[in-house]
Amino acid sequence: PGGLVLATGGGAPCQPGAMTELSQHARVVWLRARPETLASRANGGAGRPLLAGKNLERIRSELAAQLVERHPFYALAALTIDVDALTIPATVALIVERLGLLTSGSVSLTGSMTSTPPSPSPHPAPVHHVALSGTAPRSYPIYFPEGGFGPALQHALTAHVPKASRALVVTDSNVGPLYAAAAEQAVTRAGLDVEVLTVAAGEASKSLSCLSTVLDTALGSGLTRSDVLVALGGGVVGDLTGLASALLNRGTAVVQVPTSLLAQVDSSVGGKTAINHATGKNLIGAFWQPQAVVASQAVLATLPAREVRGGLAEALKHGFIADPTLLTFANAHADALRALDATILGELIRRCCVIKAAVVAADELDKGQRAVLNFGHTFGHAFERLEGYGALTHGEAVGLGMVLAARVSARAGNADQSLESEIVATLVRHGLPAEPDALGHSPAELVTAARSDKKADASGVRFILLDAIGEPRIQHIPWQELQEWVA
Repeated sequence: PGGLVLATGGGAPCQPGAMTELSQHARVVWLRARPETLASRANGGAGRPLLAGKNLERIRSELAAQLVERHPFYALAALTIDVDALTIPATVALIVERLGLLTSGSVSLTGSMTSTPPSPSPHPAPVHHVALSGTAPRSYPIYFPEGGFGPALQHALTAHVPKASRALVVTDSNVGPLYAAAAEQAVTRAGLDVEVLTVAAGEASKSLSCLSTVLDTALGSGLTRSDVLVALGGGVVGDLTGLASALLNRGTAVVQVPTSLLAQVDSSVGGKTAINHATGKNLIGAFWQPQAVVASQAVLATLPAREVRGGLAEALKHGFIADPTLLTFANAHADALRALDATILGELIRRCCVIKAAVVAADELDKGQRAVLNFGHTFGHAFERLEGYGALTHGEAVGLGMVLAARVSARAGNADQSLESEIVATLVRHGLPAEPDALGHSPAELVTAARSDKKADASGVRFILLDAIGEPRIQHIPWQELQEWVA
């Protein structure tokens, strides 16, 4: 009663400052539909001067291009509802239901998820907690906002870094133009002074020189131990910013806002931070848990298809080591996942986070069983080094490494010979490279490159084997045997 429902034109939210004003005074809802759906509803352009006289395919093409341009603005909505298959009454009912959940802050999720407690937050979101053990038990939340990440980031800063007065947002040259303004806005609304640092996109930014730039900027901005860094980007930005926060003032808070699928299903959770060295990947780092993770699916729509596939490789890894039903789910919905279907993708991300959180909670500092999360990584990192960082995405390299890990698992004695072909078939199903031998690296070259693995010593490496899907095992394998078994 007394409220107002405002239906804007499609271009209105894209005007300068429009989403800022709308979000300050209202719950913004994006009714999302595929270009095909919108074209079919456009009625041949009748009553729409910009579409009049064009055929269905031309209308679809123009609407698809328009959606790419408008997505960064639409993604700032507090709530996104996919309406392709919904009638108008069903859409209205769903809006009322979802807005009620946002207002009450009580969102029930399946599996190991928990509900967000009632809160004065501007945007309560579905959340899962990473519960860490040790001498001082603690936990941190992973938020899954349905719309843009801004309101959830604002809440995370207010709730989990309450003493902060300054923030440094670190992003990269791909992500920054799309989402830095939204992050800056969220930090400002949380009452913090903010500075944004943009580094070059790509693996080369995981370097000592780039780490020094982040630290110099943070110290130059006056950040103290009570302040916060915000990592806005994929795995590279997350690793770089996480390590900088671990070093700054001997430990400064960090909030992870992963913008790639790979970072959302894996690298943003667990507190492993690192940069690369000429002798190997991730060799300079620290364990430093974030105060919170804000994983919004809305930002994934701008990912290149290759990056989506790379993220799927890490998601499949979680299924191989821990949950055969995740693989069944992923394979059954492979096309929907690559098309970034919100419902299917959200379920996959949540399942992966539950698996990752459980493993990390049991072995935070990687003294034992946490190593199973590195299934495929020993040779994956070797492929990245041999091919040159950036030639393969991290996910592609891990996928190839999983194929070789399956081969070694069979030759180590317990796994069935069919394991390798099963992993190959799964990777192919998701459009990932699955022929490691085709790259032409000899077993000797692969093993030499693998010697920089953090699980290695002079005599061999703690290798992650699979006795069967969902049954990982850690075994120390001498270098000579590994070279023979991978051939």
